Amino acid sequence: MDIIKKTSLTRQEINRKNLRVKLKITLLTALIAVIFLSSIIAIVYHLGFNILRDKEIENQREMARTLAASVESVVLKEAEMLRLGANTQLVIDALKENNLKYSKKGEREIQRYLMDTDKRWIEAPDDHPIVKEYLENKLSLALKETKQTREELTSITVADRFSGLAGSTARPAGFYSFDKDWWLDSYAKGRGKTYVGGVEYDEQHNVWCLPFAVPIEDETGAVIGAYKASIAIDAFFKPLADFKLGTTGDAVLVDDKAFLVYHHKSSPFANKFCEYEEFQKTLTSGDKWGIIDSAYLHTGKKLTAYSEIDSQLLSARGNKWFVFVERDLREIFAPLYRLMYLVVVIAIPLVVILALLVFIFSGQEPPSQSVLQVIKETTEEKKEEKDINPAEERAKRLHRESS
Repeated sequence: MDIIKKTSLTRQEINRKNLRVKLKITLLTALIAVIFLSSIIAIVYHLGFNILRDKEIENQREMARTLAASVESVVLKEAEMLRLGANTQLVIDALKENNLKYSKKGEREIQRYLMDTDKRWIEAPDDHPIVKEYLENKLSLALKETKQTREELTSITVADRFSGLAGSTARPAGFYSFDKDWWLDSYAKGRGKTYVGGVEYDEQHNVWCLPFAVPIEDETGAVIGAYKASIAIDAFFKPLADFKLGTTGDAVLVDDKAFLVYHHKSSPFANKFCEYEEFQKTLTSGDKWGIIDSAYLHTGKKLTAYSEIDSQLLSARGNKWFVFVERDLREIFAPLYRLMYLVVVIAIPLVVILALLVFIFSGQEPPSQSVLQVIKETTEEKKEEKDINPAEERAKRLHRESS
């Protein structure tokens, strides 16, 4: 019975010891696996994040450059078209005929004539003879025909070499324009050059426009007047309106004060593209990209890249414009987030399975050897007890009692 009892106790002790060892091995293995997988996930995430970000930055920068070049090309093309239209023989002949009225007038007399006519013009009703004289003459009728051929043209005005009105598609506010930027820049004291103004609101036609003015030259090359046309901004910014990148990406035009010059959901200059500090930080980054947190009509961070419209025609009047391509960070990195989620979902069962396998196959000892060892030790003890002489044992006991 002692052998059986001792064997049973020993077996329990061995099992407890094996369980503790197996638990330690399993926990250590699971910890190592978790650390290893976490490291792999972190490395994959870091590499994936950088690859996606760098690729998106380059794509957006290239798109911004393409869109900026497109807008600039449309502006240059429009200026050239207006210059050709302004210097048709019909316009030149009409303007030369108009300028004959100044031939016998001195400088002061011309100035007085312009001021008196301007006063009469402002006070006159629309059906007044002076209004009809200039809005229904041969030149004005030709300008109206030109306007009808192009719906983006909102108005056309021709002024003579003294800034007096020669013809127009609609009644202007004043008769002479000697103090207007478009006339001063396009006439340029007789030298003549192309003028492009800033985006402005045409109240008469209820549309935002970009004004142009080009010189009119006679056969000798002398500047005899100026030709102004206001063109709806949709003609220039259609590439921005049509642009779409994913579900959250779009393109906008921004001035150097961070105001939106063009946004498909905002009127020009009514809102800012983002906070001025973030705007300046992006412009001064050197790499032409940045992450902003205050983009118009958006919540969350957006990755933006930009390109400046490098046009002397625009910059001459202080128009410093930037095309920004923007897109939500969440959309950009959505594939990476999905990949990381999938990796984690796969990694957790793998760690659990690995831990179970380690627990099952680790810390195994042949229990038979331990039991045999116990039986052997118990048998030897019993044998020693039998080998002791009873007489000697009794003598030893008596000796102990007498002492």
